[in-house]
Amino acid sequence: MSQITWITPITDRTSADVAARVPKAFIHAEDLRRVEGNIEYLSNYLNSRRYNISVFPAKLWLRENIPTTTDIRRICDRIEAITEAYYRPEHYVDISNLFSRRLAASDMNDVERNLLGIKAMLEMGIHFNTHFVLSNRTHGSMRSYTHNQLRKN
Repeated sequence: MSQITWITPITDRTSADVAARVPKAFIHAEDLRRVEGNIEYLSNYLNSRRYNISVFPAKLWLRENIPTTTDIRRICDRIEAITEAYYRPEHYVDISNLFSRRLAASDMNDVERNLLGIKAMLEMGIHFNTHFVLSNRTHGSMRSYTHNQLRKN
């Protein structure tokens, strides 16, 4: 199995790019390969640090492929799984409903910025080991907190 590498996201698509028909403003197989590869990279990295994230191989995107609603939902769900197991960066944009509408350049920016935000936190060495922090607590004393609250505190 080959090592998955991080590929720098594109996060600066604009409506002017769309109007000028600049290639980066449109979703290509290369963009989807980069996004899915970066998701796999983050999942593998976090799993190597004892986070429990299901890792599914990225879809082999070919030039002629057109992303379906199912494809977009799968990508969004995989990013959500990373943030649920790890942490949601401060400027994270909710992408949970992207599959229900036509994708815009700004939507792809949001997807890639979210991934970039997660990677930035990892590079700063920020790890949230909930199990270690909670090992001295009882279930009853933690009952009133949600999982996200426990991870943040």
